[in-house]
Order: sequence, then structure tokens, then C-alpha cells
Amino acid sequence: PKRTPRASSWLRAPSQSSVCPSRSWSSRSRTTAGRWASMIEGYLAGSRNLRLALQLVDMRHEPSRDDAAMVGYLRHYEIPFMVIATKCDKLSRAERARCLPPICRALEVQPWQIIPFSAVDGTGRDRILELLEAQLTTSQENDTNA
Repeated sequence: PKRTPRASSWLRAPSQSSVCPSRSWSSRSRTTAGRWASMIEGYLAGSRNLRLALQLVDMRHEPSRDDAAMVGYLRHYEIPFMVIATKCDKLSRAERARCLPPICRALEVQPWQIIPFSAVDGTGRDRILELLEAQLTTSQENDTNA
């Protein structure tokens, strides 16, 4: 179940939600991968309400070609994004510091664009919530002024 591609619904603003395609590429057929790539690209190209994307990568490994391709899509469609480096609880502070440069190089991002995150111990949770709250506040202000 954890490796099943799906569409996740996220709260975007009071009484509004946005569906965000998510995926796991570890085991997939070429046909399935092609369908998901088309769906995600269509979503990115057609979404006028998308304010920020969070690109999840496993901090313990270098980002894959698919991760880099997704960041390429985000840049192409001029969608602001942050990289969430998951599973940081499995690494010491020194190992985390060593893992950041390869992620930066592979995704062509700066260290401040990466948030180390752990669902186990909560590392990075507050920073992500602050980021999302800032985006929601900006979005609501823009909607009010429009």
C-alpha cells in the first residue's frame, strides 16, 4: 500500500481542497509510469491554483532521475517548490550534513530549499507547517484583493 501511486487531497484554504498527484516509482510498469507522468504533467500545466509543490526525496539516497524530472517539470511550469528530505531520523546530524550536497547537486537547489523531515520524531514538521501557513495566508490575501 505504501508504494501505490495515488492522488492525495490537501487542505488548501477553508472549505477548499486541492488534489495533488503523488507517486512511488519503485515498482511500476512502463505503461503505468507513462500514465502517471501524463497525469502529473497535465495537472502541473493546468492548475492555476497550485501555489507551492513539496518534492519528497529520501534523505538517505541520492535523488533519482524521476525526482530530477519532477523538479524539471516544476521549474518548467514556474511552480514554486521546496524539497522535503524524508527519513532524516535514520541519520545522525553528521550524516545529514553529508547527504545535503548530493541532493543539492542532483536537483539543482540550494540548501535552504531543503527541509529535513521525520514523521517519526517530528523533525522539520514546524518548518513545513509555517511554510504552508505562509502560502495559505498569501493565497487568501491574493484572493481577497482580486
